[in-house]
Amino acid sequence: MRSMSIHYHIRHGFKKNIMQKPTPEQVKAARTAVGHSQTQAAETIYKATRTWQQWEAGDRVMDPALFELYCIKANKIINSDNEINLVRQWFDSVQDLNSEFLQTDDYILAKKIYTRLGMRVPHSITDNLPV
Repeated sequence: MRSMSIHYHIRHGFKKNIMQKPTPEQVKAARTAVGHSQTQAAETIYKATRTWQQWEAGDRVMDPALFELYCIKANKIINSDNEINLVRQWFDSVQDLNSEFLQTDDYILAKKIYTRLGMRVPHSITDNLPV
């Protein structure tokens, strides 16, 4: 069987899916959706902060592969925070319904989760932590 060349596909209307270069607005929107600063976003894909600033300002064009990499890594961050938030909600429910079920390690973990999410740790947790 003969393999088909890329020329055959182009001639017959099968085009390669080529990602377009992101606009400065898309670059900024991807960063702000995750809550990253420009420095955090740049560090995520091992670039300098100044480079990220230039992409957002439109002074430079971001390579589509780097934009895709950032979006993939940022999505993992969002999913991770969503999962952590679900664990926090579960903890709050258990604490409200049957706090005798919780042990010291559970309160320590809960404090870490609240801290990771940037939320104030409730007194109901800090009061049950070892001194």
